[in-house]
Parts: sequence; C-alpha cells; structure tokens
Amino acid sequence: FFFSSRRRHTRYIGDWSSDVCSSDLADVSSALRRAWRGASGGLSDLGAVINLPGFLPILGALLLTQMVDRSYGPILPLYVKELGAADNEVASLSGLIVSLGAAAMGISAGASGLVASRWRPDWLLLASLVAGVALCAPMALVETPMQFLVVRVILGLFAGGTVTLVMSLANTRIPAGSQGAAFGVISSANLLGTAVSPLVTGVLAGIDLRLVFVLNSVLYLVALVGVARQVMARPAPIAASAIHIDPPGR
Repeated sequence: FFFSSRRRHTRYIGDWSSDVCSSDLADVSSALRRAWRGASGGLSDLGAVINLPGFLPILGALLLTQMVDRSYGPILPLYVKELGAADNEVASLSGLIVSLGAAAMGISAGASGLVASRWRPDWLLLASLVAGVALCAPMALVETPMQFLVVRVILGLFAGGTVTLVMSLANTRIPAGSQGAAFGVISSANLLGTAVSPLVTGVLAGIDLRLVFVLNSVLYLVALVGVARQVMARPAPIAASAIHIDPPGR
C-alpha cells in the first residue's frame, strides 16, 4: 500500500510539473512573439520617420553641431598653453573659457526659444549655422587666451541655440503621431555626436591643435548647406496622415 500510494503521488507531481512547464513555455513563447512584432514595427516606424521630408538635414545639423560643441573640452588646456599661458594659469583660464562659453550658450538657447515662437525657426537655424562657420575659423588664428575667450563667448551667443532651434523646427515639421519616434532619433544623433567628437578631435590634435577649429568651421558649413537646401525647397506642412505608425502589439 505504501509503495503504491507513493507511486500515485509521484505520478501526480510529475503531471503537475509537466503542466506548469508547458504553461511557462507557452507564456515565454507568447512574450517573445509580442516582442518580435514590437521590434519589427519599431524598425518600420523608424524608417518612416527618417524618410519624413526635411528630417535628415535637421538630424545632420544636430549631429554635426554637437560634434563641434564637444570638441573643445579635450584640447582646451593644451591650446591655452600653446597660446602662451603660464603653467600656473592654464587651469584657471581653461575653466574661465568653459564657464563663460557655457553661460553664453545658455543665454542663446533661452533667447532662441523665445524668438522661435515669433520667427521661422528654420531661418533662425540658418543664421546660427552661418555664425558658426564665421566664428570657428578665427579660433585657429587667435594669438592669446583672451582672444580665444572673446571668440568663444561670441560663438556661444550666436550659435549656442542650435539644439533649441532644431527641436523647434522638428516640432513644426513632424506630425504629432510621429514625434515620439522622431525625437528618439534626434536624441540618438545628439549622443552620437558627443561620442564621436573626442575621437576625431584626438586624431587632429595629434597633427595640429588648430586643425580642430578648421574642421569645426567645415562641419558648420556642411550643416548649413544641408539646412539651406531644405529651407529653400520649402516643403509643404506634413499632415498627420502623412505617416502611419502601427500601435504597439499589432
């Protein structure tokens, strides 16, 4: 009797374990299918967003200007030293340049947000990029740290609102249903510029520190050409039905 009862209990436990495992596997399989459908739909949505009229020039402008903005930090103390600063002044002058440059960019970003509500943000972005082209090149020609400081602050005031203007322009050109995916791509471009810039800066600094500022001017120029072509084309406003994004789970 004892062994017979034990065999029955063992069989019941085995059957229960089999049912639980089958249920768990079914749940996992269902979750994986939903995840795959979501990922496939996300890739489709991403392609649709990138193909929006005028989106790539905006994205490129943000990527390139972010590369410029992140190029100063790695070489600034070396450049200040090359411009003739004493060893005991390099750190303080570098900190002053970074602080005042950031303050100028903050002022520019705030002012750009206010002005963009009254003026066309695409024309304001063009003006900002023109200032970048005109002011980055002189950084390679300055002869003292104070001259560099002045040019850096002026650049921050005139070109520091680029990110704000890109966001404003994207907000006017991207339909409401696509803005979540679009701003995700924009954030990725922003981070990519931050990641790539120190690598490029390091390579150029090994040749000549002044080449970094020449490249910065070229990057602004490339961004300017791309945005200018998009502005001159004057694409029609995008209707909300111009792009279709499937809801999650479909």
